[in-house]
Amino acid sequence: ERQFVARPVELRVSGEKKWVKVNPTAVTVVLSGEPAALAEIEPEEVTPFLELKSQPPRDGEFYEVEVDVPKGVKVVKVSPPSVTAWYFGPSKGGWTGQAKKR
Repeated sequence: ERQFVARPVELRVSGEKKWVKVNPTAVTVVLSGEPAALAEIEPEEVTPFLELKSQPPRDGEFYEVEVDVPKGVKVVKVSPPSVTAWYFGPSKGGWTGQAKKR
């Protein structure tokens, strides 16, 4: 196993990111796999993320953290496993609800 500490949580949203806050902003991720594969992983390749399909409530809601990792390894643990996200933008027009094209 290999631990990656304080990996920033990436926000993936269909609306305006600037109006969404996340707490905590980083998590610890533990991976398992072949020792050689684990040794080659750069911290930047371990990407915890929060995917929001709709605007989070203003008073916050817990969301499970997902993690993108290189092939050949798997996520054993994410700590904390969930984070709080909340919307703090304008009442109207702050969240488009339209998926952005990549």
